[in-house]
Amino acid sequence: SRTGRRTPRVDFAQGRGVRVRLRYTKLERAVYTSHLDMVRLLARVFRRAQISVIYTQGFHPKPAFSFGPAWSLGAPSLGELCEVRLDEPLAAPDLLSRLNQVVPEGLCFVGARVLADGEPPLAKLVNAADVVLEATGAAAELGERVRALLANEELLVERKGQTFSVRASLLGLDIVDGAGARRLCDVLGWPAPSPLVVARLSCGAERSVRPRELAERLGLGEARYARVSLWT
Repeated sequence: SRTGRRTPRVDFAQGRGVRVRLRYTKLERAVYTSHLDMVRLLARVFRRAQISVIYTQGFHPKPAFSFGPAWSLGAPSLGELCEVRLDEPLAAPDLLSRLNQVVPEGLCFVGARVLADGEPPLAKLVNAADVVLEATGAAAELGERVRALLANEELLVERKGQTFSVRASLLGLDIVDGAGARRLCDVLGWPAPSPLVVARLSCGAERSVRPRELAERLGLGEARYARVSLWT
């Protein structure tokens, strides 16, 4: 205003709502939706589905969404998580059905659970993720590289001129072959499968190993990778 005073906040009546955790996949074209764009996209999805959500308070109210750790742009995921407060409770099958009728290509909600108010938020809850990397060559040879990496007490990477170890963030490595690899590749839209590497990586730490760094250490080159689950 001309007097320099801030415009007073406009309040609107709303209750506490019902807190719901949703699990969804990002495949096909949806993999190119960034973490920040997902916030705006889900707000539109809920409006199209005519599902009322609780808004934040303040001068710029927005839907009260929270998300799991950000994921690489362009990489698919089978286990993304978000939380939202619904204005009114909905049965999980009804909620998932209404959302999936209006989502864009490649996005699909696959799970919903009502949360108690005392449960911690995703930011404090998620501590690890399973990532699958496309591999080449025989499973036996790949197994030797996996065992050698796990036996090493250090996993050195270089970032911005600094070299440090990220070994503590590598919580586990395994190889998936045969029918399991075929199922994963079919879901992810990858070509005929070779052995896959599944890595469990810690989340949230500043010096966590990145999928491309892990692929390089395993001799996989520019391997494709995907996130398959988040652990709480």
